[in-house]
Amino acid sequence: MKKWCCILQRRTYHSNKPYLNTCKPARSEFYLDSQTLTFPNSKTLDMKVPIAHFLGIAMVLLGSLTAQGQFALYNNATNLGGGTYRLTQNQGSQRGAIWRLGLFDTSENWEMRAEVRFGGNNNGADGMAFVLKTTGSGNIGGGGGLMGYGGSAAIDPSVIIEMDTYQGGGAGDPWYDHIGIQKNGSTDHTGADVLDGPVAAIPGNGNIENNNYHDLRVTFDATTLEMVVYFNCVERLATEIDIEGILGTNIMQWGFTAATGGASNSHRVRNAEWFTESELNVSDVEACPGEPVALAAPAAWTDPIWSPAIGLSETTGNNVTAAVDETTVYTIAYEDVCGGIAEDYLTVSVPDLPLPNFPSDTVLCNGTSIELSNGPWPAGTFGTWEDGSTAVLRTIAAPGIYTLSVEDGATSCGVDYTIDVTATTIPVFDLGADFAFCSNEEATFDLGIVDPSFDVFWNGTLGNETYTTTQEETIVLDWNGSGCSLSDTINVSHHPTYAVAFDEDPIVLCLNETVNVSAFDAGWTGSNVQWNWNDGTNNNNVNASNPGNYAVEITTDQCLFTYDFDALDSENQGIELGADILLCADESETILSNYAAENTLWISGGTAEGINALGTIVEGASETVIVEIEIGACIERDTLEVVHVPQFNSEIATPQFLCLNDSLLLDAQPGADTYAWSAGENSNDLWISTAGNYTVSMSIGGCLFEDDIIVQPSANTGIDLGSDAIICDGQIMNLSSGYEADETSWWENGVSVGNASSWSVTNMDAIIVAEVTVGLCVERDTVSFDYAPVFDAGLPPNLALCNGDSTLVAANAGAESYAWSSGQLASSLWINSPGTYSLTIPVQGCEYTTDIAVQNVPLPIFDLGSDQTICEGQSIQFSTGLPNADLTVWSNGADTAAITVGAAGVFEVEVTENGCSFTDAVTLDVQSLPIFDLGDDQMLCSDEFASLYIYPLPEEAEVTWSTGNVQPSIEVNAPGAYSALVDWNGCTWTDEVLVDRAVPVLIDIVEPLSFCEGGELVVSAENPSNLFPISYDWSNGETTPAVVIDRQGFYTVVAANACDTVSKSFEVTLDYCECPVYVPNAFTPDNDGVNDLFLPILGCTTQEYRLEIYNPWGAIVFATEDPAKGWYGQVYGQVNDDLESSEMSGYYAQNTVYNWRLVYRLEADEFSLVSPAPIELRGYVHFVH
Repeated sequence: MKKWCCILQRRTYHSNKPYLNTCKPARSEFYLDSQTLTFPNSKTLDMKVPIAHFLGIAMVLLGSLTAQGQFALYNNATNLGGGTYRLTQNQGSQRGAIWRLGLFDTSENWEMRAEVRFGGNNNGADGMAFVLKTTGSGNIGGGGGLMGYGGSAAIDPSVIIEMDTYQGGGAGDPWYDHIGIQKNGSTDHTGADVLDGPVAAIPGNGNIENNNYHDLRVTFDATTLEMVVYFNCVERLATEIDIEGILGTNIMQWGFTAATGGASNSHRVRNAEWFTESELNVSDVEACPGEPVALAAPAAWTDPIWSPAIGLSETTGNNVTAAVDETTVYTIAYEDVCGGIAEDYLTVSVPDLPLPNFPSDTVLCNGTSIELSNGPWPAGTFGTWEDGSTAVLRTIAAPGIYTLSVEDGATSCGVDYTIDVTATTIPVFDLGADFAFCSNEEATFDLGIVDPSFDVFWNGTLGNETYTTTQEETIVLDWNGSGCSLSDTINVSHHPTYAVAFDEDPIVLCLNETVNVSAFDAGWTGSNVQWNWNDGTNNNNVNASNPGNYAVEITTDQCLFTYDFDALDSENQGIELGADILLCADESETILSNYAAENTLWISGGTAEGINALGTIVEGASETVIVEIEIGACIERDTLEVVHVPQFNSEIATPQFLCLNDSLLLDAQPGADTYAWSAGENSNDLWISTAGNYTVSMSIGGCLFEDDIIVQPSANTGIDLGSDAIICDGQIMNLSSGYEADETSWWENGVSVGNASSWSVTNMDAIIVAEVTVGLCVERDTVSFDYAPVFDAGLPPNLALCNGDSTLVAANAGAESYAWSSGQLASSLWINSPGTYSLTIPVQGCEYTTDIAVQNVPLPIFDLGSDQTICEGQSIQFSTGLPNADLTVWSNGADTAAITVGAAGVFEVEVTENGCSFTDAVTLDVQSLPIFDLGDDQMLCSDEFASLYIYPLPEEAEVTWSTGNVQPSIEVNAPGAYSALVDWNGCTWTDEVLVDRAVPVLIDIVEPLSFCEGGELVVSAENPSNLFPISYDWSNGETTPAVVIDRQGFYTVVAANACDTVSKSFEVTLDYCECPVYVPNAFTPDNDGVNDLFLPILGCTTQEYRLEIYNPWGAIVFATEDPAKGWYGQVYGQVNDDLESSEMSGYYAQNTVYNWRLVYRLEADEFSLVSPAPIELRGYVHFVH
């Protein structure tokens, strides 16, 4: 068997790295491993034919497939277009397989991605498998649970990733949808052929038969032999598999299989793709500095983003250009197959060319020269001067432009380095000899007039013509201009300095203090020092006793120095707290220092004792107060004595209460020096008998204290419960004490009943006693009550009176008298109208009234309506409309508010509600139905008529046919459903009959007919389905609707049924064909997987192509310029407005004959200068649905 070959090609880049290209065969040659070929893209040839006859057609079909469609199909597998393949339909006992064309190497890393769908029947079966196999392993296995790879015809050897949706009888088959890895066609999950699993396809045992596509991804590492299976982007299995060891070779094929058994589902695969490692990764590149280089990300990466942006032509896209001066690593972030963000890295390697030790552009100043160096360089690198020399050192004494070209021999990358040399002359400045000056003086340097174009720097700082300093320093002068620079240096120092540092400035003088201040420099080593103070003294120190400024001039041999300090009076000018203090009772004294809190320390006494505070408060105790004021080094103190006399009280509570007609003793506590009452007494106690205000004055320790005592009369002023009384029934006698509840105690009939401010008596004889206690004062009172009971008249409170009725009511005997509200004075009363009636009876002066509420009860009135007539078989409902009535009784025994009846008769009902009843009746008649029968369904030949009539037909009945006729009978010839409706007094009857008409038998064989030498021709006289069976009789003895003709000559065919006999004679000629074309003349687009698509098959490649379909009236209904697209029978303008759409729209054209037109232009011969002329074919196709 012949195979395709892929060649590893090498592209020459300066990085010298191999690149793997997608390789294609040089010609469209296909070699199959069997002698039969299945056409995957067309159901118009749903058969297998010898390769020798249709090799050209197979070449076109397979050669024109896209990268997603390069699969060989087996059994029930179907190419649905757009990279989608259906392995099985949702039918029982199907199996299908697709195998990717070409051979694949398992000794390199690879990855397979596909989308798989398992149908929408959760109880369906059986699943599908992704299979790796050898060319001799077989192409299709068994059906049902063998899933197209197992069984007696198992694909062996093989590695299988099984996606099982049905729990079969095999060992270890889980009940949930699962994934497992098997080998050698085995479906047993417990045997030696298990490589991994099974596990749930979706975590949580979820259902994958949901009519959705699921992402399947399989990766293989050829080094570690690890295979990882991802389902919906979730890792489900990972295990080590020696694929080459199982298959016996590293060259393999891959594909998918599926099968159904008793249960079924539609199994589909789409977008199945195979990637090698090089197709999923980026490759590093090399470039010279600044040289543009193309960078490429794999096409499988979605929306790549490159970073950093340095040197990139753009930062998004799979193909960008980079130009960088140094080695750069780019990060590429992209969306992976699962929608996540992944990253990879690509390095652009740029050789690091060495730099010459060149200065920047240089000026030769005042006749100087420079030396330029060529190297030293690394091995393989060399430099050449612009004059062609290669000298290692070069002396430059003249202005000019000098260039050194440096080249890396390994990469042939080079770079030019250039220096521009000019010459000029600038002035010279001299700062003079080093010198010294006094430290309190300035030293100034002046350069005179300087050219404004020159820059002058003093100690590195840009300046001007002058520089002034007071410091000892080294002064560096730099000046430059016209590209040249010069400098000069001078050292300046100070004469010895007589340094005086006062310990304090200013100094602070405490109260009456004198301070001696020194102006002597202990470190002075010179001589001839003189001091002159501003107070006239000439010593090296001075006494400061008053505030002011003290200044001294100190003279040495070279310099004069001046120093001074200030003297200030301290803020602490002493403190005076004042005289000692007497405090009575709760009196207090606040003592202030008049200094800031932080300067005031209260050593003892008051609330601030021991702390710094602005002042202290003395209260409630005898204390010695000591305060200290500290400001700086100055401290002052003072002391104060505080004497305290505590509060003295009489201890007599106030107010005091004086009971009615009583006296009271007021007694103050002893211990005071003297007592004085406001009534004049001078002892510590006092008897009183009247209420009022009393004051006692008490002196002790020099302090005077007074107490006011209020004497009030007691709040208990007595109690009066009132006179004795009679209590009527229901009457409440309320008694009030006039005092608080806790002040009043009650007794009822000699029994204590508790405390309350009031008491109530009702419906009883009672003697009530109340006692009031306020403080120590107590008062009492008593009252008596006699109870008059109610007379029971024995009358009901409510009385129901049916509308139009009357009743007698009577009270109990034994009362003194009776008085009705209507005026009667007897014990009984007749009532004939609704209302309220009252009876009054006197007892011991109390009058008792009893009320009777008489209510009118309405009758439950209703109406059954007028008499009714219904049709036979119908029913009618009669209702009182009173579903909540107390009692309902119908004449037929029913007791519900509504009844449904279908027989004739009189129906009477009585309804009772709240004791009142009402009756009504209605009469029902029944009308017979106008029954008739149109007879059995009829089948007609094309020229026959059917007679339809109605019998029997009652008088006055009305007829309406579905055709619109109103006669009792009609004749019809068109096929369809015919119905009639008869209306007799509102009662109707209808019947329907089906009339079908046979289609005339046709033989549509389009001439001329020919076939290619060495081939054969299929000629069909097949008719659409007919009412009457059609037989076929060919002159070559065949009796099938279509025959295969492989000889030229004259042929006749006869087609006949119960209605027609038609014959056709034709001639078949032999052609020598460069491009055979096969166009079917019938197809059946009923989505059953057989002969669903109308598609011409060309045995050659075209550069132009157009197929058009016309209905019998000449309107175009479908068009395409894609040779791979066919017509499924959809009609433009009905559902799909897209002429080129071949999607199944759910709406089919009518069963009839459609015209087709095919125009194509062959590809030009590579040696021809003229393009081939277009070829046009026309014909007919039978649409049978």
